[in-house]
Amino acid sequence: MPTDLDISADTAVQALALLIRGSVNARLLPELGGNAIELIYGAPLPLSLLAQGNQPTLLIYRAQDRDRDKGDWLFEENSVFRFDYMLPATPHDRIVQRWPVLRRVWAAMIAVCREGRDPLIEDNAKVLEAAGLARYGLGTGRADYSFVPGANQTYPMFRGEMTFDGCYPAPEAFIDLANRHTLDAYVTQHTEWDLPPDGLNIVDEAVNDLTLPQP
Repeated sequence: MPTDLDISADTAVQALALLIRGSVNARLLPELGGNAIELIYGAPLPLSLLAQGNQPTLLIYRAQDRDRDKGDWLFEENSVFRFDYMLPATPHDRIVQRWPVLRRVWAAMIAVCREGRDPLIEDNAKVLEAAGLARYGLGTGRADYSFVPGANQTYPMFRGEMTFDGCYPAPEAFIDLANRHTLDAYVTQHTEWDLPPDGLNIVDEAVNDLTLPQP
């Protein structure tokens, strides 16, 4: 039995978190008046727990890898990453005004992931290429918009997927992602995981481990 299962890091997820948080927040700050993404976690947390944080939050995690033998010792790899994004609690009478934010955030994410870099982030370094995600780049992307219901409020959200084609091991140069903390630590105390009848309560404690430079 392994003695420590918490030592591994997915550099692709780290790179996506670094690029998406920095770029989306910088691009949408003038329009939204604040960060579109406050927290990013690198695992598929339960949506009920996610909503309790009551902040704009994004989950990024690897959903699928597929390898295909193309012959002549050539292999193609496709990696699917999933993105769960949730806005804070929204009163029912404000859902119409807030709903378009979901599309704005997803559009900004798709745009920067297609480029693989942003002039405002890491001196325009090829962040996704550093993690082996950009040999052929973003293949497809899709998002489904929905919400998590509460008693007197709603939590608008989307679940998106991006497929990167031709993912290969990263070159040794570029950015050292191994020692970068691009994801947030998640520490909470709660008494109930399911949605209670009278809605959700904010968690007692949430700890950030954010070291990204602020734009």
